[in-house]
Amino acid sequence: MFRIDNDFISPGSIGAKIKKIREYRGLTQKILGIRCGFSDATADVRIGQYEKNKKTPREKALKTLCNALEIDESALFDADLSVANTARHALFDIEDFHGLRPVKVQGKYYLEFSGTTILNQKVQPYQELGFLKSWLENLEKYTPNEDDSEEVKKQKRKEYDLWRYECISLGKNDKGEEIKQEIKGKRPGN
Repeated sequence: MFRIDNDFISPGSIGAKIKKIREYRGLTQKILGIRCGFSDATADVRIGQYEKNKKTPREKALKTLCNALEIDESALFDADLSVANTARHALFDIEDFHGLRPVKVQGKYYLEFSGTTILNQKVQPYQELGFLKSWLENLEKYTPNEDDSEEVKKQKRKEYDLWRYECISLGKNDKGEEIKQEIKGKRPGN
């Protein structure tokens, strides 16, 4: 039969991301906890609970944690995409809100940002070109070569992951709050 591992932490969970970034930053649980304002006596315990997904940081604690880790809050989005159906539904959500579509080119399938979102906003092909270009450039920059040592491969993975967690800055171009408000406005009774 199957053995259930109760200690498994999905790599896409908030806890796994907190742990990965903390370790990349060279921080102990205690130091991170103290940076978040927890007492010396409870700092490591609180961070440990977050990393094991025993507790989920509330909004204020999440903001403090992200500031202490020097990452954007959206980097800790809790998306356990290790399950295929969950990953597929995440793609459907991206389709709905950002216009992601599958396309077929010369017999191969690709993803493209284009079309109309559920909020009736038109997304032009290549509207996300700047982000996609930056993503590809960094992926290529940090992809290990066959000749690289295991240490160099590990370092490149770390640098790529840190780029992914740090690259997005919320601000004027982030439509998240605007979309949430628009959805709320479309609910009956609002």
